[in-house]
Amino acid sequence: MKTFKRLLLVFAALGLCLGLSAQTVKWEYKCGYDGVRRLNSDYLLLQKDNNIEIRQNDGKVVLEIKADVLTDFVNGFALVLDAEPTDTETLYRLVGFFSEDGVYQETKQKNYYVDRYPFFSDGFLPVYILDKGDKKYGFIDKYLNAGELKYVDILPVVGGGAYACEMGKKGKTKWVQANPAGGKGKVKAKQEAVAQQFAGREHLAEYLPEIQKGPELTLEPGIQVVEENGLYGYKRADGVWIAPPQFTRAEPFSDGLAVVENNQGMGVIRMYEGTVVCTQEPGGMTDSGYQSTVFNVTLPPIFNDNIVSLRCLFQDETRNTKFPINLKPVEDDPTVRTTDVITVDADAKTVEITSENLVIGRQFFEKNVPEDLDAVKIGLSASKVRAGSNDRAKVTVTVTNTSDETLVLNAHASGKNVTLSRSKLTVKPRGSQSFVVTFSNVRSAGARSITVSGETDKKVKVKAKSANVQVTPFL
Repeated sequence: MKTFKRLLLVFAALGLCLGLSAQTVKWEYKCGYDGVRRLNSDYLLLQKDNNIEIRQNDGKVVLEIKADVLTDFVNGFALVLDAEPTDTETLYRLVGFFSEDGVYQETKQKNYYVDRYPFFSDGFLPVYILDKGDKKYGFIDKYLNAGELKYVDILPVVGGGAYACEMGKKGKTKWVQANPAGGKGKVKAKQEAVAQQFAGREHLAEYLPEIQKGPELTLEPGIQVVEENGLYGYKRADGVWIAPPQFTRAEPFSDGLAVVENNQGMGVIRMYEGTVVCTQEPGGMTDSGYQSTVFNVTLPPIFNDNIVSLRCLFQDETRNTKFPINLKPVEDDPTVRTTDVITVDADAKTVEITSENLVIGRQFFEKNVPEDLDAVKIGLSASKVRAGSNDRAKVTVTVTNTSDETLVLNAHASGKNVTLSRSKLTVKPRGSQSFVVTFSNVRSAGARSITVSGETDKKVKVKAKSANVQVTPFL
């Protein structure tokens, strides 16, 4: 353990380790929710199927209800609705509503419904009740006080005024200026034209300029949401990743929390102080000619009880199917984890550290490409050979393997009219093989070169070796 820790310190001193960030992240709520909202700096709202919870930032559940739909926050309120399918349409009954300060107002036994305008404006919500199958429209306020519920259509309150459509004589409808709390007034022609246009839902934003979605939150300074290849992550202003890109949606951090989304749904991550550090050490040789690797990771204590894994990305950002590999504690120290000796594919690009499918660190993989193995010695039966009367000269070549690996070698001799008794050799560890080189038609003196090259049976290249022999003719 002492040697291992010294190695980490040496790597850090030489700048060979990568400190991924001064902060790190961990799941507060894993992705899998249908909806997650920040009500304010103190409360979260989580929705899954038809269950809705309000939780404090410390995780305590303060409210739990069942409903089908939760709307966006508009002008400080989000509606909770139940869907009631009928033969002709789906009705949405108002179950209650949340305010941005975390207060929930339940409608209890009152059967109010909403349709085209499911939001509060100027403190009033357009609703209707069912009266013998007919829809009767009106307004309620945030205290559930109702005005007159008698209109055949209604528009949101804008600038303190509201328009409603009522049934006149002989079945004709007309627009009137309605008091949201009750009562009505006459509508001038120009106002009626505006109301009609508004009723057609055209240019809605022009008439509701004060709609604001989402609470006001204090954002974490210096933490940026950054997009990369279609995914979002979090980066410090100095360029250090806190959470590498992995989310399809990422909201800014506020009070240490951020709402995120991936293909599993929505969730929440929390930011912690601490640094994830990854180093790599060479292992043995691989079949593809690369050294295998041991990865060592140091973690903040918040991950002591979590499984932490390592996985690899190829050049095209796809994940290696051999990964993830769970990291093991070193001598029962949960803040230091390591892998066994593992083989990383030659085209691997990046190494990721993950915990519960959350990427908490990333670094480029440094390939360990070894030098050619110096394992061959060449011996000649003679450094000078004379051709016989048949103009042929022969020399015996002995190849010795000085390594502990099996060598698969090719032999070659320079010049014309050359034959080798063996051009391919398999030499066992610490063993030797011999072959004969015959030079034919030797008519003049000269130096010839005999070269042996190849690789180990594990595809590691062997440094080529050559030997020269002086060849002279018979006469």
